Amino acid sequence: HDQHGVGRFLELVSRRVGRGDAAVTRDYLLIEYAPSKKGQPGDRLFVPTDALDQVTKYTGSDQPSLSRMGGADWAKTKQKARKAVKEIAKELIRLYAARQATKGHAFAPDTPWQRELEDAFPYVETPDQLVTMDEVKADMEKPVPMDRLLTGDVGYGKTEIAVRAAFKAVQDGKQVAVLVPTTLLVHQHLETFTERYAGFPVDVATLS
Repeated sequence: HDQHGVGRFLELVSRRVGRGDAAVTRDYLLIEYAPSKKGQPGDRLFVPTDALDQVTKYTGSDQPSLSRMGGADWAKTKQKARKAVKEIAKELIRLYAARQATKGHAFAPDTPWQRELEDAFPYVETPDQLVTMDEVKADMEKPVPMDRLLTGDVGYGKTEIAVRAAFKAVQDGKQVAVLVPTTLLVHQHLETFTERYAGFPVDVATLS
């Protein structure tokens, strides 16, 4: 809870509030907190369903300590978290500045072989593939190290982007290592890269 901290969700309950004809039934989340005094049952908070924006699911350790309602512990925890976030942000800024100042290899523009490889792709590229490939190659042609993370669902063409980027690097006389998490993917990528580079003077091998 934004104001009261980490609690344990117990159940969804309905309560009738108001008097007479003005009485209405409302739904609440019932959340339990640490007891304010030792030996006492935990404090409970009823959160109306129209105030769910104040509640988020906890992500962290499997067994977090429950906060005390009305105490200063939660405020201190949030203050520490804000301070930690600021420190992380400062470190990221320093890291980004260092990367921008670091000299990298500026790869040459696309060659006729690069265009031939890409034209031989047996499928129609998606718009996202085309945009991403243009951005990756533009990064590779800059004199600073590339810092890029590519994400996508299975079967959405990430490997083809790696194939084209690796081929661009090889044409500049570089070796390329493609790291994958399983032996099965090693063999799958070997087949893909070998098939795509067929007809070009590129050696493809595996280490597993």
